[in-house]
Amino acid sequence: VTWGKDQGVSEVNGTMEPDVTFDGQGTAWATWRVPTTTYRVYADWYGVNGWSADMLVYTSTEFLQSPAIAAGEKRVYVAWEHYFEPDMDVLLAIWDGREWTGPVQINDEGDALQASPAIAIGSTGRLYAAWADRRDRVYEYALYADTSLDKGATWGVDVRVDDKHPLQGTPAIGATGPLTVHVAWSSVSQDTGAVFYDRSGNGGQTWGVDRLLNPA
Repeated sequence: VTWGKDQGVSEVNGTMEPDVTFDGQGTAWATWRVPTTTYRVYADWYGVNGWSADMLVYTSTEFLQSPAIAAGEKRVYVAWEHYFEPDMDVLLAIWDGREWTGPVQINDEGDALQASPAIAIGSTGRLYAAWADRRDRVYEYALYADTSLDKGATWGVDVRVDDKHPLQGTPAIGATGPLTVHVAWSSVSQDTGAVFYDRSGNGGQTWGVDRLLNPA
């Protein structure tokens, strides 16, 4: 109903594309990117004294954007899209309580464009990612997903989620229970646009039939 006073999170100017999550102890974590002479991804956490000092997650002279964050009991994960000419991949960095490590490439395809990642953690620690992917058609994004069983160190085989309902923008992903994953996305498959939902009950190995959430 009401909101408190705005609080500054970052210590630098020019921040863009924030994302926020909570870890297993209820601590808020945020991520964002800063495009300067180099491209940088940062993260912060909120403690008893307010927001922490900015932590540099990753820096590159190559274009990167769309950071997404997820946090578990002991680890925090930040994913983003990273441009390696002429390719674009989804990368992941991991906070282990001491330092940021990585990046690890999430997608297993190396020639097409992968972009706009979203990530989530299941109750057993499985890490899930979903993103926009052009491997099937050059000018159309499909929705793909993958799963990590070892806290983001390695990833399985990418799986297409949508039933030919092309993706527009960034998907949303969430996990409930040990193996159930939920994904929603906007699509241009209908004249007025549409929002679709799908779920997996086996940890992202297979997906169901797309469900239209906003029928005309």
